[in-house]
Order: sequence, then structure tokens, then C-alpha cells
Amino acid sequence: MNFKRPIFFIHVVLSLIVLLLANFFKVSYIIGSKMAFFSATDFVLPVVGAFGGTTFIISLFSLRSLVSSFNPLYALLKHMPTLSGSLYWSTQSIIIRLLLPLLCIALFLIHPVGIQAYAYSFYWFIPVLLYLCKADGIMAQAVGSTFVVHAVGSIIWLYTVPMNAAQWWALIPIVAVERCVSAIGMVVCYHLYNVILVYTKRALFTKILRHD
Repeated sequence: MNFKRPIFFIHVVLSLIVLLLANFFKVSYIIGSKMAFFSATDFVLPVVGAFGGTTFIISLFSLRSLVSSFNPLYALLKHMPTLSGSLYWSTQSIIIRLLLPLLCIALFLIHPVGIQAYAYSFYWFIPVLLYLCKADGIMAQAVGSTFVVHAVGSIIWLYTVPMNAAQWWALIPIVAVERCVSAIGMVVCYHLYNVILVYTKRALFTKILRHD
């Protein structure tokens, strides 16, 4: 019997349930906005990339963008950070793990406000160093992913939301705490997701074998 289709269905259903639940847990407001906020989705969603693969991740994000917004550009900007984090988990591509954070550093430093708060972009050397050191443990994956999410999100924020250099400098210590919490959250989510996925697969296969 071909198990690929049931496994894909498990990934889809499990991912949608986890994302729906995580979206209800608001973590904190984003500095510079009174409307936007971080939710548990920001560290749950990237981990899905560890299990679903690149094609599944792109399909999931496309579906999520279509159902959450009628503006394609807004949807792309909104979901691009977590998509990048998911791709970090799902692929070893040099584009995601090395070139993307380097590009974000460059984009931050060429911005007239960004260059005044240059140290903020130094965080994004972390995934670069992880790539060069070939670190591939779960914690290293989580740390690299969360800083790629942070890099992409910060660049979008820098070019779309007016903030002064002092505000960016003030964020530096906050980012350290925020990213530590995010990385730990990703590790916890990874192990929980893995346990649920293994249990669900085992139950499904047992049921299928009994019918056969």
C-alpha cells in the first residue's frame, strides 16, 4: 500500500491544527506598532519546515496567504519572515542559510536609519557563523531559524515603518531575550510536533494494517 498520501494528509491536518491553536497565543506587541504583535505562530510555524519539506512549506504558506488576505503584496510581506524560517528548517540551501542573512545585513546598513543603528544587524551574523561551522543540532537549527526570521522581518519593518535610530538601538537587548525565547519555543515545538506526528502515524498505520 502507498503510505505517501496518508502521511501528507497527516502533515496538512496537524500543521493547520497547530497553527490555528498557536495563533490564539499573543506574545507581545511589535515595537513601533499598536496593532501588530508577535504570536506563538511566529515560533511554531517555522518548525513545520523540519517535517513537511520545502514543497509542503511553500504550499502551506501560499494557502495561508490566500485565506488571510485579499492583498497579495501584504500577504507576502506578512508571511515572508516565517516562510524564511521554515525554509531554514527544511533545506540546507546556501541561499537561505548564508546569503539571505548577509543580504539583510547589507540592506540594513545601506538604509539611512539602519546605518545609524548598525549594531542591530550584527545579530544576523549568527546564522552565518552557524552555517560556516556546519552546526546542525536541533538547538542550532532553532537559533539559526529564529535569527533568519528576525532578519527578514526587521528589513521589511525598516523599509515600511518609520522608526528612528534610537528606537533600533533600544531594541538590541530586547531582541536578545526575544530570540532566546523564540529558539527555546522552537525546540519545544519540534519535540512536541515530532511526538504527535509519530503517534498519529503509528495509529494510522495500525488501523490500515488491520483493515488489510
